[in-house]
Amino acid sequence: IIILMFNSYFSSDFILSKGALTNIVFSDRSDGKTFDCKSKALLDYERDKSITIYMRRFKTEITQKMYETFFDEVLNVEGYERFRKWGFKGTRTGVQVSLDFGKTWDWIIYFVPLSMGAKLKSQLNVLRINTIRYDEVIPLDDKYLPKECVQLMEFYKSIDRDRETTQLVLTGNRITLFNPFFDFWGIRLQITKEQIKMYKDDTVAVQIYVNDEHRLKRQ
Repeated sequence: IIILMFNSYFSSDFILSKGALTNIVFSDRSDGKTFDCKSKALLDYERDKSITIYMRRFKTEITQKMYETFFDEVLNVEGYERFRKWGFKGTRTGVQVSLDFGKTWDWIIYFVPLSMGAKLKSQLNVLRINTIRYDEVIPLDDKYLPKECVQLMEFYKSIDRDRETTQLVLTGNRITLFNPFFDFWGIRLQITKEQIKMYKDDTVAVQIYVNDEHRLKRQ
């Protein structure tokens, strides 16, 4: 069992409860955003066999270490022990899960590099996808894809197919007000703690997550 360093971490429950289809979260690194993505994928599959899309920008970001150990950090945390009974096998395509000791396998995670989204979308079981989680959306080198937001929304529409039930979650490790996502949706805001701002007739939600406990210990 891993003992967590801090008393609290980021959870997407709060922002997703607002019901927006597009959700943008910026915070410091190591505040728990990727852990939240993985743990919610387990809980969503347990609830209704939902498949989560885990998105990064380029295919080089989907490494062998990532897909072979995707859920390990969650399985070793108190409260998620029951998921250790599940079997997992990862490939560059995604992670499959078995609930019957390897007799049958089912998708729980699809890995989708946005740069390849147009090619991969036809291979996905879209009716079982309720959440797309685009992680590390603010690159350290500031290198985005050409017309990145247009590509992202075209991919989103190919998954949601006018159902308006798929929630897109963008998470970034740099708190910056200057990025193509804010420009695309016309977002202007001040950095505030924990407060969620709604835009575009409540279809876009933005959260700047700041954890004072984390920042104090990192000093």
